[in-house]
Amino acid sequence: MLSSFECIFVVDMHGNVSRREKCPNGSPDQNVFDIKKTGTSISIFFKRSKGNEPIVKHCDLWGLRDTVKYLRLGQRTILTSAMSSLKPAVPFYLFVPQNVKALREYERGYSIADIMPIHSKGVVTGRDTFVTDFEIGPLLERMNIFATSKESDESLVPKQASFIRLQCNHAGDFIWTQPSCSSPSAG
Repeated sequence: MLSSFECIFVVDMHGNVSRREKCPNGSPDQNVFDIKKTGTSISIFFKRSKGNEPIVKHCDLWGLRDTVKYLRLGQRTILTSAMSSLKPAVPFYLFVPQNVKALREYERGYSIADIMPIHSKGVVTGRDTFVTDFEIGPLLERMNIFATSKESDESLVPKQASFIRLQCNHAGDFIWTQPSCSSPSAG
């Protein structure tokens, strides 16, 4: 967009109910539309003339829909609104203000793209009921069975997971009262 437009003005009207957005002073912030899943913004783009450095400006509009946002939107224009200048940069080209004081420290960290293979979902155990517990004793017993059993992982884990699930659901209200796992039944 920076190569196509000479001027970009962004009025971030926030209002994301799902994120429980509030005004900087802690008061309620409402969306200008009757939607809850996302905030809204007004963006105005002017076509780029050759050779001019792009201008990117941003301002926030916080508050209640009827008493603040509609009123200010009706009274102000892009030219009369107090807007801060932005310098979107690689790799994200963000059109919102950023605290660049910690940028060097942030960039010294590891990139998720470098840590995780492309298209990875991250860590997936597939055995959550087997490897988690509220008590250390039953967990250690299951780990011992797993480590010392002659059965294959594929045959052992379903038996253990089924046993654990039955015990967890036994009371009907998910009270975790697991007996010893030393002799689980298949089911």
